[in-house]
Formats: sequence, C-alpha cells, structure tokens
Amino acid sequence: MSEKIRELERQLQQAKAREEEARAREEEARAREEEARAREEEARAREENERREKEKEKLKNQKTTLAEYLHNCHFDIYQKLRLAGASESSTGLATSVDGKYYPKWLRPWTEFSANHRQEHFNDIIRVCEL
Repeated sequence: MSEKIRELERQLQQAKAREEEARAREEEARAREEEARAREEEARAREENERREKEKEKLKNQKTTLAEYLHNCHFDIYQKLRLAGASESSTGLATSVDGKYYPKWLRPWTEFSANHRQEHFNDIIRVCEL
C-alpha cells in the first residue's frame, strides 16, 4: 500500500509541476502580449505626434492672404511698439532751419483718404488675390 501512496504522491507532484509550467507559460504569453501592446501604443503615439508636428509646420508655412498678413503685422509688430521712457530719449536742441526751405504753414488734405486710400487698398487686394 505504501508503494501505491508513493506512486500517487509522485503523480500529484508531476501534475502540480505541469500545472506550474502551464501557469508560467501563460504568464510569459501575457507579458509578451502586454509588451506588444505597449510597443503598438508607443508607435501610435509617435505617429500621432509626428502628424501633429507636420500639420503645425504646414499651417506655419502656408501662404497667407493680404488680410491675414496685415492682421499679423498689426498684432506682431504694431502691438509690440512702445514709447521709450524719458530717460531713453534725446534731449538735444531742435535743428536750426536758418538758410533752409520749409513750409510756413500746412494745410490738411482732407480728400486724400476719401479718394485715394480705399481705392489703392482695393487695387492692392485685387492684385494680391490673383
């Protein structure tokens, strides 16, 4: 009978060993799948980042319309202009006009903006839209 008990114990140990090996294989398979998923996710994230960078670069380098250009000039250049403080300005005397020609008075040119400014602006827009 003790022979039979030893045989059963041996079979039980073999079954436990097989079960342990099966668990180890399953765990390895899960780990490989997880690594593969992580690599795929990383690749997707990298591709998405590259796509966003290309789109950003494309928007940055695309041609602009005249209206966009003027708007950008206004906000990027004009808005940054600031008057210097009094300590940074010159304090010299005014230029002498002795012996030089200069107007004694100035007259406003009121028709300029009505007649020329809008007309020229429209011409510029028309040329730039071609």
